[in-house]
Amino acid sequence: MEKFEVPQIQAETLQSWPKEAQEYILSLQKMLEMLIVQNQELIQKLNSDSQNSNKPPSSDPPFKRPPKKMKEKSAKPRGGQVGHNRHT
Repeated sequence: MEKFEVPQIQAETLQSWPKEAQEYILSLQKMLEMLIVQNQELIQKLNSDSQNSNKPPSSDPPFKRPPKKMKEKSAKPRGGQVGHNRHT
């Protein structure tokens, strides 16, 4: 994820604007900083599952479960093997 920084306005430019506009811009910058932090926290929560948190595996959604491991195919044929003594 990209690191986003709140754009800052140069002090000279900010001072040239009316007082109401200055206060409004500063309040918007603070709100944006809070929303960025909140967004990062929510993304971390969304990315947590039973593998990297204390949540039970049953809480993992089915589309996030790791795929089943497939066994490698054996060179031996299926069923009873040639030369094996039967159990009687």
